[in-house]
Amino acid sequence: MVVIDVFANPNCMISGATTAVENAQNVVYSAPQSMTTYAWEVTSGDATIDGASNNQNVNIDFGTVNSTIQLTITDANNCTAICTLNVTMTSSLVCDINGPTTTCVNTSGLIFSAPAGATTYAWTITSGDAVISGNNNNQTVTIDAGTTDFTIALNITPGSPSSCSQTVTVNSVPAVNLTVSDSTVCLFTDAVPVVYNSEVGVTYQVRNDTDNSLVGTPVIGTGNGITLTIDNLNTAGTFTYTILATNASGNCTTELTDKATIVVNPCDYQDQLPNCEIPPCHFTSDDIYLGEGVSAEASNNGSPNADTDDDDGAKIPNDIVSGATFFIPTTIYNVTGNPANLAVWIDWNIDGDYDDAGEQIISTSYDPSNPDYDGSFVERIAVTVPVDAVQNQKTPVRFRLSTDTIMTDSPCGEQVCAADGEIEDYLIQIQCPPRRCLPVQVTINRG
Repeated sequence: MVVIDVFANPNCMISGATTAVENAQNVVYSAPQSMTTYAWEVTSGDATIDGASNNQNVNIDFGTVNSTIQLTITDANNCTAICTLNVTMTSSLVCDINGPTTTCVNTSGLIFSAPAGATTYAWTITSGDAVISGNNNNQTVTIDAGTTDFTIALNITPGSPSSCSQTVTVNSVPAVNLTVSDSTVCLFTDAVPVVYNSEVGVTYQVRNDTDNSLVGTPVIGTGNGITLTIDNLNTAGTFTYTILATNASGNCTTELTDKATIVVNPCDYQDQLPNCEIPPCHFTSDDIYLGEGVSAEASNNGSPNADTDDDDGAKIPNDIVSGATFFIPTTIYNVTGNPANLAVWIDWNIDGDYDDAGEQIISTSYDPSNPDYDGSFVERIAVTVPVDAVQNQKTPVRFRLSTDTIMTDSPCGEQVCAADGEIEDYLIQIQCPPRRCLPVQVTINRG
């Protein structure tokens, strides 16, 4: 199996003036922070780059023709993105503010720019709790947002008009203190972590904690618990996943403080297919099993002949006769310190389930406080065959052993696997008594 990590492309955006006075010099344009590489170009017009073209910021010298600036960025995941900005030349300045119109609560470092070539610039915050960070008399200004919408105003000279303003909407960031469930799952299955008390309209996305790659499909919050899916966990071990939350407007993203810890363990599954809505499974353990050990399977598919596993705990005799009693020597190994619970079923009428009366043969517990049941021991299970049992066909037999009492009460599975132990499936063939089934020669004398 080939696993491919898929990363989102970086968000490319050029911050700077969209209009400039003809022949304006050293006009500054900015790219997003924390990129691995930057590459600036002028792709049309008569503008030129003044200085380096591979930094986060670039200086542009304009001529008299409208120009296009192009930026290519590469992030830490080696993903690239390209964006452009068209700059219109003007012989007289028009007051105009270029910058974001929406942001998130307490976002710092927002850059706004004015037309290049003015003699003076004066920036002010006229409403809201945002603050200017640094100088307020340059072509660009840096704003730190607070918790409310704000309005930024600009005055330039010369200019016609000489004043303008822009209102910025400040959106809330999703709550970060939600609880995320952990889980232990079987190898080659899915994990379904739950985000409790999700916020309505907020989108939640699972990410791999090691490289931030996206996992599965995002789910929109409902106000209640929502289930996310981590597909096909094909490596055993303990793994951590983060949950990314994005508000309804899509522009405010944060990571939940709680993370999903997923423990992936090998599991033992059924070896044949009775009619179970949920097939049974057991997490494997070296401390409790049937026979000489337990092996994990890749799936619960089973087989018609119950031969997908090396089941060896039960020594079932060959001469099983209808109406008679036979014994199954069963080897049990338990060093958990907890009672070993054993249940056995036989599908006497071969109807595909173990639900009929008399089909559960045994359900018992072996307490290791009794030295006879600590470690490896053999239990002889007595079985009396019903006289109406189906004969001369493959009759399914199921063994379940575990310290998990609830799980061994049923031949089928639950929403989670049994904590430990093993499932073993066998096929037996019931014979009819010899005196009923042997050919009998009858001679009829007619008088």
